[in-house]
Order: sequence, then structure tokens, then C-alpha cells
Amino acid sequence: MVSITTIDKVIQLANQRQEAYQNYLKKYRPSGVVDIMSDQFHNTPEYQVYEAADRKLDAFLNDLSYEAIKDLQTIMYVGRGDFEEDIPVKDPFSDMRDYLDSNGWNENKRVEENQMSEKMPLGDYLTEGKKAIGI
Repeated sequence: MVSITTIDKVIQLANQRQEAYQNYLKKYRPSGVVDIMSDQFHNTPEYQVYEAADRKLDAFLNDLSYEAIKDLQTIMYVGRGDFEEDIPVKDPFSDMRDYLDSNGWNENKRVEENQMSEKMPLGDYLTEGKKAIGI
């Protein structure tokens, strides 16, 4: 399994990105409505901080092995609660990993990285996943 140090680093980077994005939203999108087609605020210092944090997270994930990405994605889905409530789970990590393995992974590692990095609450999901699997 991926090391706890690596999991914690991804959590740290994801939380920094989420915080930077929230700071941007508070200042320029206080209503919470984001027009993704509008880039009028993309040159602001707040957005640039968000972009830098996003690039750091992406670069870190890109440097990991494909197996580490699969482990992180498994922990993320466990932390997000992606189990059927009426199905008993003995080992959340192994059960979720078996499920993901049986459904196949994309041949392109970057696609699987994006499955994680596109989720703004990634840090929260990984934190909850760590708790659920007992690490």
C-alpha cells in the first residue's frame, strides 16, 4: 500500500488547493456561483495562488507510481462513502480495491490521477478514508 507519508502529503496539498480556491471564491464569487466560461478574475493574485496549488498537487500525483495512484483513489472512494449501505463491509480498503480492480482501471495513469485531482474535497475524502481503514 502507498505510504502514510504520501497519503498525508496529498492531503496537505489538496487542502492547500481547496483553501486557496475558497479564498478566491470569497473575494470574487461571494454568491458561490462560478461562471466557468468567464476568466475575468483569472489574473488576480488569489486565483494565481489557487492555480499554483493546483499545479503542485498535479505534479506530486504525476510523480507517483500507478499503484500508488490506485491505492490513493481507493482510499478516496472509501472516505467518500462509496459503499452500498445495505452491504456489509469487512475490510473497506480491500473490498473497494477489489471492486475497482474488477471493473478495470484506465490504461492512462493520468486519467486516474484526474479522477482524484478534480475533486475539490480530496483532502477530506482521504482523511476520512484513512480513518475508515484504520491508518
